[in-house]
Amino acid sequence: MFRRSFKPSPLTQSMSSYSPSEPADIINDEVAWLQGAFISSLLCGVQIMLSIISFIAVLKQRMRRRLRIGLLVYILILGIVMTAGQEVSLVFIQLGFIQNRNHPGGPNDYLSYEYNTPVYMASTTLFVIANWMMDSLLVWRCKVVCTAGDGRLWIGIILPPLVLASEYGIGAQSLYLLLRGEYTLRYAVAYSGLSLLLQFTVTAVLIESASLYTAYLVLFIIFFTVGTAMSNILQQAVAQVECIASLLIIYRIAQGKGWSEETVVASEDWRGTIVAVEEVENVTVEPSVRESPAETAQGQQDTV
Repeated sequence: MFRRSFKPSPLTQSMSSYSPSEPADIINDEVAWLQGAFISSLLCGVQIMLSIISFIAVLKQRMRRRLRIGLLVYILILGIVMTAGQEVSLVFIQLGFIQNRNHPGGPNDYLSYEYNTPVYMASTTLFVIANWMMDSLLVWRCKVVCTAGDGRLWIGIILPPLVLASEYGIGAQSLYLLLRGEYTLRYAVAYSGLSLLLQFTVTAVLIESASLYTAYLVLFIIFFTVGTAMSNILQQAVAQVECIASLLIIYRIAQGKGWSEETVVASEDWRGTIVAVEEVENVTVEPSVRESPAETAQGQQDTV
């Protein structure tokens, strides 16, 4: 009998025979870059769906005309900027792995240090603009919460805009240096640190949905500071996670669950406790007044 000899399939051969002659840590970094692109694309899909859902919810919700128009325009612009930024970011990943695969140091060095490419500049600019929009939303929600009721929490009214202004300044300077070819990672760390400070400063993060982004940003800064490959995964989805958190806040507003400028107030019960009552757009929930035991007994005697 004749035995046919088959050429071994690449799928059955050991992958080590095709592995590039690069250190293991470089390979891990490149794997992280690719996985980060997949994860950010997945979250971009979630962001697009949330944009559509939030847009429809705002259209259906009865609210002030100016607020509705503002939220609709915000969702539309944010969705366009984020989607464009994601597309351009994927082009940058493609440049590193396909067109410039023979770059000294491989795709990892290209993606880590080629800040002067037009594609990288475009994606960074789009994501910084989106970040300004999303952090501005947080400051606005903080103002709503801190001015609700008779009292005003002045530290929550004054401090977040100051931090936001500093973030604008660092972001604008980073973009300027990026265009001049003088951008370094220390500006990215400083910018992320200011954004994180804003998250902690804004009291709304504990009330609505932005704590998701706060926790994610803390993880990213930790891994980025340590210098692990995980930071390459996390950094590509930072903007998408913040966008999802911002859209969840808008969706809560559209559902009548978020604090509004009419929200609030309350009265004291017989123990002297302040009872906060939320008034959603066009729907007022009256506070329940708790009677003391003495008043209850008196009411029963009157009935008898």
